Parts: sequence; C-alpha cells; structure tokens
Amino acid sequence: MRCQQLGTLRESLEDKRQQLVECHRRRQALVRAYVGDLARDIFPIEEHPWPDSAGLFLYLRLASFGLCVCSGSGTSDGGGRELRELEEAQQTVYVRGRWVHLARTEGCYTLVGVQLPTSGDYSQYCHWLAEQQERAWPAPEEPCNVGYTLSAGLMYAAQMVAVLAFYLDVPLPHSLCYSQFGARDESEEDFRNWVARLNSNVLHLCASQGLEPPMLRPRTTLRNLSLLVQHQGNI
Repeated sequence: MRCQQLGTLRESLEDKRQQLVECHRRRQALVRAYVGDLARDIFPIEEHPWPDSAGLFLYLRLASFGLCVCSGSGTSDGGGRELRELEEAQQTVYVRGRWVHLARTEGCYTLVGVQLPTSGDYSQYCHWLAEQQERAWPAPEEPCNVGYTLSAGLMYAAQMVAVLAFYLDVPLPHSLCYSQFGARDESEEDFRNWVARLNSNVLHLCASQGLEPPMLRPRTTLRNLSLLVQHQGNI
C-alpha cells in the first residue's frame, strides 16, 4: 500500500516537473518574442562603421580652394600639410581657457535614429555642457547639436534598459531614471556618474543572460545592448 502511494506521488511530481519545464520554455519563447519586437519596432539599434569620412570632407574642402592632396607615400608638401592641420583642428575644442583634443571615433551606433559613438566616449557632451555654463547669456536653441544628440541617445538607452530588465525579470544594480539625461542643469560629475550607472546596468543585464565577459566592453553602451538583443534571438 505504501509502495503504491509512493509510486503515485513520484508520478505526480514528475508530471508537475514536466509542466514546469514546459511553462518555462513557453515563457522563454514569449520573452524572446517581446525582446525581438522591442529591438525591431521600438528601440532599433544599428551599427554604422565610418570610413574616413572626415578625411574625405577635408579633401573636398581643400580641392574647392584649389589645393592638391596626393595619396601614397608621395603626399604633396602643401596639400598634405593643410589636410593634417584642418583634420587636427576639427578634433579640437576650446573649453575653459584651454584646448581639448577629442579622440577620434571608429564609428557609431544609432538608437531610434540617434547617433552615439561606438567607443562610448561621451566627453563631447561634457565639453558642450561646460560651454553652455560659461555663456553670459543663453545660447540660441539649436535643434541639432552634440549636446541634444547625446542626451537623447542616452535617454533612449536608459529607457530600453529598463524595459529589457522588466521583460527579463532582472533587478538592476542601480536605479536610474532616463529623464535624468535630459536635465539642463546637471554637472559634469553628475553626467559621468549617470553614464557609469547606465553602463553598469547594461553589463549586469548581459551577464545575467549568459554573455561571455570577453565579448563585452565596459563603456560601449549600445554595442553591449546590441549583443544582448542578438543573444536573446539566438537562444
């Protein structure tokens, strides 16, 4: 009698275990579908590796002034020098009484059509913020400038991370409201802290879903998010 009851209990437990496995499989399928819809229809991420477009632009500007730039080892003395000087000037900004060199970026990612550098270097926003704070009078509104572009991209990224964490049922290590990146009175330190929190949340999400650490880079916000979305689609 007791053996029969134990056998019935084992069968019942096995049935419930199979039901749990099936529910878990269906839940994973739904999560993958939701993440795919999110990345395709609401927060599309695209990579845009840049060729030397800056060099091409400068070449055309020099050509318009009648300067010749030769390729290869035999670069012309005049045009080549002007090209290098103009390219260096394009990567330099004057902030707080000194010249600051901006590192060249290898490309960009777009999130909802907004460009963010692949490298994750958002220092241009800090330079723009310092310039705004040093103005004696408000600057005229410019709908397309580096400050608005970077803040919009980071707001989208923070919002996407929050929605992904909800779908994946993963608690994030740092609380972060996406609207913080739209504040106009933050300090450079506040901005850097918010970016660090965002990148930490992204890395935590990636690690929770089994992405290998060598694949990730601590500061490349959109690159890591793109890898996370691709990983969910391949599970």
